[in-house]
Amino acid sequence: MIVLTLGGMNYGRTDEVGTALHQHAKRRGVSRKIVDYPQAATAQSIPLGVVALDTALRNTPEDCEIVAHSQGCEVVGEWMRRYAGRPDAPTHIRRIILLGNPERRFGGAMGYQFGNKKRQPTPETQYRVDDIARKGDPWANADGVSLWARLTRSLWAPAHRDYDDIDADNPGVLRRKSGNTSYWVSQ
Repeated sequence: MIVLTLGGMNYGRTDEVGTALHQHAKRRGVSRKIVDYPQAATAQSIPLGVVALDTALRNTPEDCEIVAHSQGCEVVGEWMRRYAGRPDAPTHIRRIILLGNPERRFGGAMGYQFGNKKRQPTPETQYRVDDIARKGDPWANADGVSLWARLTRSLWAPAHRDYDDIDADNPGVLRRKSGNTSYWVSQ
């Protein structure tokens, strides 16, 4: 099993997603591959991430999982919009885990990406998706939270940055299940 990881802007290019979920991407018997993309506050970051993720998936011949955080979730969502419905869509993706997803269908901050592109909810596809938000995460569990509040809280709120102590197989309270996507809220 290979785990592809995509960090968010606050993780920087070092991609600390490997420590998330009790080091789920670094557990025994797993090979981890960091999907390298700019992880930056630019309009090019997500499109370049989509290309990098598609390349990584097409060069991964065995079963894999994808674990993404924040802007990495936006990359995965855009990849699913572009490629999941195609006849040549990868069939070896066993699960996608989204952490702190701003495009979360139930509770995501939505709004606009860098480059003034309106965010769309992460699509529901044939892939199993566990979309996990921490309670208090101003980007992924943001019902009724204003942009100003999200920006100020995200500077100080560890809830958006810290997904280390969550169990990937028992992430918390199931908020809703829709299609192949489970929306979880963790403490």
